[in-house]
Amino acid sequence: MPFWWGDILFSACSLIEFNLIVNDGLFALPYSICRPDIIVELIMLIVSGSTDPLSSDSRFAHVASETIACDVRHIIDAIMESDAAMELLFSVVCEESEGSSMLPPIIDARRAGEFRKVLAVLIRTKYDEMAEYIVAHPNIIPALIRHIANTAILEVIIMLGWDDGNLENSNNRRWLFDLKFVPSLVKALHSDLPELVHINAGHGLIDMILKCPPTASSLLVNHLTSPQVFSTLIANVISGSASSYENGLGVLSVVVQRYAFISQDVEAGMDSFFDDVPFPVQNILNSLEKILGFVKDLPLPDPMPSPMGVPLQPLGTPRLKAAELVLALLRTGHHSVQAKLVEVNAIPLILSYFFDFKWNSILHFITENVAANILAPPGNVALQKEFLLNGKFAAKALDLYQQHQLECRKRRFFQFGQMGYIIRICNLIVELAENQHEVNEWVHPDRNAWSAFVDNELANENANLSIQLGGFKPVAEKQAGQRGRGVPSADEFSPPAAIIFGDDTDVDRSQEIFDIINSSASNPFDTELWPVVSFDDQGFDVLDGDDVFGPITAFSSEESIVVDPRTHWSVNDSL
Repeated sequence: MPFWWGDILFSACSLIEFNLIVNDGLFALPYSICRPDIIVELIMLIVSGSTDPLSSDSRFAHVASETIACDVRHIIDAIMESDAAMELLFSVVCEESEGSSMLPPIIDARRAGEFRKVLAVLIRTKYDEMAEYIVAHPNIIPALIRHIANTAILEVIIMLGWDDGNLENSNNRRWLFDLKFVPSLVKALHSDLPELVHINAGHGLIDMILKCPPTASSLLVNHLTSPQVFSTLIANVISGSASSYENGLGVLSVVVQRYAFISQDVEAGMDSFFDDVPFPVQNILNSLEKILGFVKDLPLPDPMPSPMGVPLQPLGTPRLKAAELVLALLRTGHHSVQAKLVEVNAIPLILSYFFDFKWNSILHFITENVAANILAPPGNVALQKEFLLNGKFAAKALDLYQQHQLECRKRRFFQFGQMGYIIRICNLIVELAENQHEVNEWVHPDRNAWSAFVDNELANENANLSIQLGGFKPVAEKQAGQRGRGVPSADEFSPPAAIIFGDDTDVDRSQEIFDIINSSASNPFDTELWPVVSFDDQGFDVLDGDDVFGPITAFSSEESIVVDPRTHWSVNDSL
């Protein structure tokens, strides 16, 4: 429908064509643009048009959506007051589609993006009015979820559900609870739906949980963890679909982490707490054998090319998600959870992945955290036995270390991806064995081989790691008798003392002295000791062989100061 501006008749298309909205009309003529017929025409341009981004229809749609996104109050009010405009706007997702109702209809990316842009403004500025409209039209929520495969629609769902983009808003989400919003998201993980639907539904549920602090109460999160809805979620996870399993398992892990965070705030002496397992965690434990059994039978992905020149076997996301779930369960601290993990042999399963997949750093990081939770004293004895005896960590670690040494002889600077993690876990085992002597019976079937590894290879590895952090290699006499971590004391790594110059009469000479010290010193990571420089009033000489850790004097001046090696370099204010 056209309208008059001066002596010229304009429609919404002509306004856009002549850039009048962008240049003049948007702020100069808000009342003219906000006429109901013009508003409907703007929405029509957004929801229709060509998928060709270079066409004039796409240009009109883009400018129309940008006009609304400018957040002019008169335009926003006009849209919310126009039933025709609102109905036309939601026709993007509510229109009928051909084919099976289980498969979501496809919305082209252009229309979905413009739709999301308009909804973002309306939700941020008119959330309560938008909620009232959707409650009056209950078909909108199911229609949005049916289109969740489109990322722009997922963003609209997130804005309606728990993140409207305005931190000052504390909107009541009771209406979403009444419309069964969360159960609809959980049903989107059904095994019959496409993988992209599973991915976005899982991302949406995880985002909902993470944006509600564990100490806060959320009606939507509570609805997710209710018995009926959570049981449906677990049923989808173990339904046999790899995509449902992978994305649903991510949701389960985040739910367990939420309870693990709460359990960390409870005193360790409250044994009654650790026997009172929350329903969602208990429900996962009841199905844990099936959950972990799924990945045991799951085929491995196809090998992938690598920078090393040979194809490598990837772990696959489902197995990684299973490892994340085991770590989350460990962190809850519940005794029954620990007993269930021993019952289903979860720890040996994770360790087998750790040693079989040498280049998955995320898996290695998860395994190290699993080890830290189990081996930290006093810990759970049954889990420690499971890790050391049934998991055979030490025996596998020694075998891999020998294989690693052979590869190092073939290829310089070569190192397996998990070697650093193995060294740190072995250090944890040594510390545990020093505090709990019965652990020595489980560590390695050949105790002499393990002791030799601890005294030699492990001690050397720890010393090398310390050097990389900036220390000096300790002398042979100080290495003697080291076991386990093998990290020398702070004094053995102390650098040469810094010197503060107190003579302010010859700044150039001071700088020259600094330069000579630096040029005379060897590489700080060499085994050579740094030379000590002695100066007098006539000049300076380098004295080889002085003990670098002894006191250093620079000038005959009484103002010379020797600074502690572990303090920063500094000079007098006069310099």
